[in-house]
Parts: sequence; C-alpha cells; structure tokens
Amino acid sequence: MASVTLNEILSGLKNLGIAEGDIVLVHSSLSSFGYVESGAETVINALMEAISDSGALLMPSFPSGSEYELARKGITFDVVTTPFSAVSK
Repeated sequence: MASVTLNEILSGLKNLGIAEGDIVLVHSSLSSFGYVESGAETVINALMEAISDSGALLMPSFPSGSEYELARKGITFDVVTTPFSAVSK
C-alpha cells in the first residue's frame, strides 16, 4: 500500500486554496487518506503548516457518537450556554 506524506498533504491543501492566515474547519476520517506516514500527527502538522501561526484550525469531535445520534438524543452544543466540561469528556 502506498503511503501519503506530509509534503503530499501540504501540496493538496495548497491546491485547494488553503493559505496562511486561513481559518479551517476540518471534519474528516484519517482512513480516507489511506496510509499516512506517522498517522494523524502528519495530517495535523500539514494543516498547521498550511495556515501558519496566523491561522486557526478547528477540529470538532463527537465522542458520544455521530452528529445524527447526538441530534436524535436532543444533545446540542451552544457556545454560550454549554459548560466546557460537558463537551471535553
């Protein structure tokens, strides 16, 4: 199986138009990349390098299940009212 490198991911991000200072929201599956050298750390490093220190990287996680399941259970996130501890577990 061929592996994906940091430079290949970085090149792909730049081809998508991601640049220094951008705010990027990432919701992805690591397995969709194929085999990535050094795993998720490589993907995050490529994203951080593409946007630089002047950008922002947002990577939501849903530890209780899929977004559909969370919505079905009535679990919502509100940046104003949801306690940090409720979303950090």
